[in-house]
Amino acid sequence: MHLVSSGHTAVTINGEMRKFFRNKRGLRQGDPSSPLIFNFVTDALSAMLAKARAAGHIKGLVPHLIPGWVTHLQYANDTMPLFEPDDHSIASIKLLLLAFKILSRLKINFLKREVITIGMGDQDSARVANLLNCKLGGFPIKYLSLPIFHRKL
Repeated sequence: MHLVSSGHTAVTINGEMRKFFRNKRGLRQGDPSSPLIFNFVTDALSAMLAKARAAGHIKGLVPHLIPGWVTHLQYANDTMPLFEPDDHSIASIKLLLLAFKILSRLKINFLKREVITIGMGDQDSARVANLLNCKLGGFPIKYLSLPIFHRKL
């Protein structure tokens, strides 16, 4: 924490440099350590998801293809949880995201969150989206600028 809070910053207003002040928390914009610290935090989210799966709180997808199931995809600042939409998994994901938000002090952008269901009826899909407090999305989705479909092309 000392690394993050030990810096001093000055602001220029109308071409005039103001007094330096101490940073109390957070990182300065453009700080080269920002991506590294962000990676530590997202690694913690990944570990939380893995422990929830190991404890049986969430069921990932494609167990027949990947031992231990796939519970999420992560790239840069994007995390996509993948799980069976049973009530216990939904409640566990909600609790896990809330805990992550509180512990990391990062904001989860609920306006950008979507739930995408496969093989569920419209009513069940809407129920899952409502329980997770996000909008209902559909296929194809774009991930890393590539379209992803729910079936072979």
